[in-house]
Amino acid sequence: MNMVKPGQIASAAGEKLSALMTLDHLRERAARANRQDFIDFLEALPDVPPMPGDDI
Repeated sequence: MNMVKPGQIASAAGEKLSALMTLDHLRERAARANRQDFIDFLEALPDVPPMPGDDI
C-alpha cells in the first residue's frame, strides 16, 4: 500500500497556492494595463537584429 507522506501533501498544497497567487497577481496587473503604453514601449525599442542564438 502506497502512503502519502505529510511532506508531499504540504508540498502539493504550497505549489497550488503559489499558482493561484501568481494567477491573481497577473489578473491584477492586467486590469491596470494600458495597451497604448505597451505599444509606445515596443516602438521605443531599437530596430536591431537579434543577438546570435536569440533568432528564430
